[in-house]
Amino acid sequence: MQETSTAQAPAKTISQLNPEYSLRSILRNAPASPAEKVRSLAALNGFGNQRGLLDALGIQNEVSLSRAINSNTSMGKAIRQRIADLFGLQVEDIWPADQAAA
Repeated sequence: MQETSTAQAPAKTISQLNPEYSLRSILRNAPASPAEKVRSLAALNGFGNQRGLLDALGIQNEVSLSRAINSNTSMGKAIRQRIADLFGLQVEDIWPADQAAA
């Protein structure tokens, strides 16, 4: 007869249950600019270069991406949302609330 173990696995932390939580917190509190945050996210997610990120977002050129990151136009807001969606985040995780809503 085999004995069964009654020991339970250790409880998981909130970061283990939802790894995006800690990333979101880091991004929101980072002193980095939105452009630096996007570059870091691209690198963490395996986009070897800016072209890979552009392709994933369906953007034709670097100028369009730069304008989206740094402007408050309606096109910029749409691309910001696509960037956040691509990384499983909210726009406010990358851009401060005053910039995200502007």
